[in-house]
Amino acid sequence: MKRRHMIAGAVVGWLGAAIARAPEALASPTDEHMSDSTGPWSSVIRGVRARLELERGEPVVGTPILRAYMVIENVSDVGNTLEFPLDLEEVRWQVLDESGARAPPYAGPFSGPHAPIGPLRLPFDSRLRFGITRSGAGISANQAGLLCLRPDAVWGFSPEMASAHRYFLSGSIEIPKSAHRVWHGVLELPAVRLPISASA
Repeated sequence: MKRRHMIAGAVVGWLGAAIARAPEALASPTDEHMSDSTGPWSSVIRGVRARLELERGEPVVGTPILRAYMVIENVSDVGNTLEFPLDLEEVRWQVLDESGARAPPYAGPFSGPHAPIGPLRLPFDSRLRFGITRSGAGISANQAGLLCLRPDAVWGFSPEMASAHRYFLSGSIEIPKSAHRVWHGVLELPAVRLPISASA
């Protein structure tokens, strides 16, 4: 009986130590191990909501290329298909650090073709995910990351920047009301953290 109590006490002690260690085991990954990021949904405006997603792509000349995606969802309680006249050239983008300071703009060369995506059609209870990154920006070697959305929306991040700060992408979509029966309004895309780190 005494041996049984000793074993039970040892098991309880081991479980207590394991539970005490659990928060450490389940801690969020550090910046050095970040691989992708998913932003929160925007508010629902006229039956539509949206969010941003970022992925850390394969490096080019030692610099990871960040891939950005927009997700738009039809959450309307009306069974009609929504036409969403999105023009990515009109989306307002910004990259801020954790203190709210703007990330310095990219100053390198840019060249490359661009094909507009055209109006989107969202059937009832549907979700559409599509890439919004573009190629064409000059890539500096061995940097922490490069994000290219269009010629005037490019950001490059040095290892020193990635070590000192956390950076976040947000955007705003504004589609004016027109004579056509299409979606109109303003969607504020909440900030999503850029998956960059000082080490490639």
